[in-house]
This record gives sequence, structure tokens and C-alpha cells, in this order.
Amino acid sequence: MRRFIWISLTFSLVARLILSTVLPLTDKTEARYAEIARLMLETGNWVTPQYDYGVPFWAKPPLSTWLSAGSMGIFGVNEFAVRLPELLLTIAGLWLVWFIGKKRHNFDFGLLSAAITASLPLVYIAAGAVMTDASLAFCTTLSFVAFWHALTANDHQEARLWGYLFFIGQGLGLLAKGPVCMVLTFGPIILWMLPHRAERFKNVWKRLPWVTGSILMLVIAVPWYLLAEQRTPGFLDYFIVGEHFKRFLVSGWHGDKYGHPHIVPIGMIWWYWFVGALPWSLILFAWLARRYNRLKGWLNDGDGWLYYLVCWAIFPMLFFTLAHNALWTYPISGLPALGLIFTEVYYRLTTAEGTTTTAKKPYFRWLFYLPGLLALIASLAVFFFPELVADSTQKQLAQKYMALRPSKDSALLYVVNRYYSSEFYTNGKARHTGDIAELNGLLTNTTKDYIAIDKDYIKLLPKDFMNHFKVVATFGNMALCEEITATQ
Repeated sequence: MRRFIWISLTFSLVARLILSTVLPLTDKTEARYAEIARLMLETGNWVTPQYDYGVPFWAKPPLSTWLSAGSMGIFGVNEFAVRLPELLLTIAGLWLVWFIGKKRHNFDFGLLSAAITASLPLVYIAAGAVMTDASLAFCTTLSFVAFWHALTANDHQEARLWGYLFFIGQGLGLLAKGPVCMVLTFGPIILWMLPHRAERFKNVWKRLPWVTGSILMLVIAVPWYLLAEQRTPGFLDYFIVGEHFKRFLVSGWHGDKYGHPHIVPIGMIWWYWFVGALPWSLILFAWLARRYNRLKGWLNDGDGWLYYLVCWAIFPMLFFTLAHNALWTYPISGLPALGLIFTEVYYRLTTAEGTTTTAKKPYFRWLFYLPGLLALIASLAVFFFPELVADSTQKQLAQKYMALRPSKDSALLYVVNRYYSSEFYTNGKARHTGDIAELNGLLTNTTKDYIAIDKDYIKLLPKDFMNHFKVVATFGNMALCEEITATQ
């Protein structure tokens, strides 16, 4: 089975890389983060991520932006480069899953755990999307793996090394997503220690370098936080108080400077987790439902291994259950544990029952190939029929504008709505406005300019203004209009 797992895992990751290269950046979230990274590379401002030229982006720390900007500095400003760090971070996280599984059992256990984790829809999507979730998942996975090995290491020096790696994961997590990384790490650990408080607290205190490790964590993260506040005062109040408290505790919080609250019903995070882990979540529930009488014995194993994985896996849902604002990506930090749990249950069942019936069924093996097959199908569809994604990206319109514009001073104004993908694909040339005076200014300059507007909104613009423009191309619901005459 090892050969099959290697082939399916490699196939899925290569297919994800192909899709990441072919698929245009989609508005708004992914294109927004990509444009922020492009702005960082263009302006050379590596301290303050920018939402627009000169406008600070306070919503997230810069680790993902640094990586994407650096990648574009090497490979150019394109989809492959801006998405590559997310794939590499995901592969690094899969290696950690394999490593802890191998150390716990054997090579094949770790490999199967990594393959299942890679095939989870949420993990697979995040592996090729310009967001902060892949970096957060890597940091928490590093911390959980390091913590476990610090407790179970054979000697003091090895335990100390893993302890420092735990704090390095936390320091990077502060730069990836902020203090929520600590919450999503320490929460499960505390939950795991509670059943045997005295023994486990004592062991944790003894095994990890809490003082020097905490200093290392702060040395990694705090300098950027202080420098960011110095460069743009108000950052700490917005990011720490607003993003980490008000966003989750205040219903309908309107302090978001860069988007809007994502109001969802209480407990929706569990549904996000279930769907984001299909089909393995469904299979696992089916297995356990038929053997619920064994769960207590499994969770009470000698060193708390399975219970540790369960705490790691479910804590994000416990934490975000009562949140008024939640995104479908929030369960991602617990998904590596789910891959390990599934494999652990599978191994225990095959050992206890002496059967591998499920693994011998054809659908079981196809499940490993399914994400890669879907990615390849999507890649072919987008490559041969780019109009399929015309409503979710401005790449085609931007490229048409860049091909038509007679001079570098020729403007492209998006009327009313802002599309980050248009700014990315025009290297910042595209702008947006809802001001008719700014639009009228296009008629008085000496260049041939362009506007982009929803086709349904054209009739809402003044007729005397539109008399100076003609539609030269349409892409999905958007029309590119070229100025007919320009003052000479």
C-alpha cells in the first residue's frame, strides 16, 4: 500500500500546483492578499502591509505577505509565485504529520496520516490559495508536534530541542495570524492535561524551557509588532482588541476596516469542519458509531496519545462555537490531528478485528486520488474555457486593457466597485472610484482612458459622459469601455 500512497500523494500535490498556476486570482479575499503582497514588493515596505498605496493593512500580521512577496521577487508577479508559499507550507505541515506518525508507530502510519490530511478539502484548498490559513496551520502543527516530542523524548537535550521548536512555532504563529495562534495551541494542551492535572502539569513544566523559550518566542515576534505600531499608530488597538475580541464577541461588529462581519448561526463552525473534512469525517463517524462502546478505553490509553489528538482536532470548533463571526477556514488548525486520528482508529480496528475490508474496497483508494482529479479537471476547464471564471476574476479584462492602452499614462477606472485582481494584473494601474467628478476628469486630460463597469450599471451613468466611451470588450458581467476621443 505504501507505493499507492506515495503515488496518490504526489499526484494530488502536483495537480494542486498545476491548478495554482492556471487558475486566475479570484476576488475578493485571495486577490486582496495577493495585491497586498505585490504592493509590498513594489514599494519595498516590508514592515507595514498596505491595503492600497499608503493605506496600512492592519487586519493580519505579515508572515504570509512576506513569503508571497519574496516568492514574486524570485519568480515574478504571477499566480504561481504568489501561491507557492502556501503549497510549501502545506507540504511542510504534511511532513510534520508524517514525522509524528512515524515516531509513534511506523513509516506507513505516518505516510497514511499525511495522505489523508492532504486530501481533506479545506487543507487542499488552502494549499493553493493566497490566504493566511496555511501559515497558521503550519505554525500550530509545528507546535503540537514539538510539544508531544518534548514530553516523550528519551533524554533531556532532545526534549529541550523540541521545546524550543514549540516556542519557535508560537513566535511564527504570532507573525502568521496573531495571538489566536497561542489560543488554538494552548487551549487543546490545557484540555489534554486536565484529566491528569498534577502529573501532566509537572511533566510539562519540567520538559519545556518556559523562560528561555518564551523569550525566544517574543524575540521572533515582538520587534515587528513594535515597529508596526511605530510606523502606523493605532495598529495594536485595532488588531489586538478589534480583530481578537470584538470580531468574535460583538454581534454585527462594524469596526472592520477592510471587509464586513461574517455573521453565521451559533455552532456553524462544526458544519464547516464536517464539510471541510469530507469524506473522512463521514467515514470516521460511521466507524465510531458502530463501536462507540470502545471509545472510552481508547481515550484512556497509557500516555494520552489519542486524547491529545482529539483535543487538538476539536478545540477550534469548541473555541469558535459561540463566535458571532466565523469563516469556513477556521477549523484548519485541527485538521492535521484528524488525519492522525483517522489512521489511528483504522489501525486499531484492523488490529482488533483482523480485517482491512474498508481499505480493500475500490472507493477507499479512489478517495486519495479524488482531490487531484478534481484539480486537474478544473485546470483543464479554466485553461480551455477561461470564460467559466470571468465573473470571479478581472484577469481577462486587465490583460485586454494592458494590450489596448496607448501609453503608460492611460487610466483604467473601475466604477463603484473595487476589484483587487484588476490591480494585481495591471501592476497597480487600475483604480476604482464612485466619484462622477473623477470620472469627468478622464475627459479633460490628454490620454485615451478606459473604464470598467458592470454591464447593468452602464445605463446609470450620465449619458453625456458615456457618449465619450464605447464598449470594446465584455468579460462575464463586466464591460471594458474605451474613450472615443481625447483632448489633443
